[in-house]
Amino acid sequence: MRCEFIKKGGCSLVLFVAGYGQELAPFERFKDDLAEDTALLMIWDYRNPQLSLPDLSAYAKVRLIAWSMGVMYAPALFDKANLPFERRIAVNGSCEGIDAEFGISPKLWERTIAEMNDQSAYAFCRLMCLSPKLLKDYLKAGKMRDPGSLKAELEAILSFARELDPKRSRGFYTEAYTCAKDLIFPPEAVKRSFARQGIEVLQEPGAHYCPELFSKLFAAPFEP
Repeated sequence: MRCEFIKKGGCSLVLFVAGYGQELAPFERFKDDLAEDTALLMIWDYRNPQLSLPDLSAYAKVRLIAWSMGVMYAPALFDKANLPFERRIAVNGSCEGIDAEFGISPKLWERTIAEMNDQSAYAFCRLMCLSPKLLKDYLKAGKMRDPGSLKAELEAILSFARELDPKRSRGFYTEAYTCAKDLIFPPEAVKRSFARQGIEVLQEPGAHYCPELFSKLFAAPFEP
């Protein structure tokens, strides 16, 4: 895994755990939504299971926002971390990740691995954004990853999901969101997953990649 500060400094931190197939560049825009005293650290790229975090002891409050497959990874990464979490938010993803009932279909995931090429990588971005303008903005921010790296990440995520015990993630998140037009992570699967944890999933407009929702969650004042 990779992690990098998009914005440093301050006494509060937004810790963003991204989804599959991402790079840093499309998310740099969100640093402008943060309060002056808030830093932004992003985690992405699940090909390597190891994560080396910087020292976060200077931050008095941490807001964790996990998106897509990051929702599956974040509890394993931070459940036992001694961080002063203010909120732990799941967006367009479930703790099960790859699951016929509570996540993305395993058959679909395996087919995506088998058929990965330049065209299918572009199709993923198109489905993730839906809006032609949003897709253009997303791709303009940075180059699309090559199919070889995407396939390796798909395989690594599937391996992680097969070894996962979702019960260990229950109670980790304090709130969850799904977007009505999400064509990547089925909204009903997200709702079924969090219903087992007694969490009502809040539905927002938008697609899987939803800048408006990210901006709102990043910009919200930290709770006392």
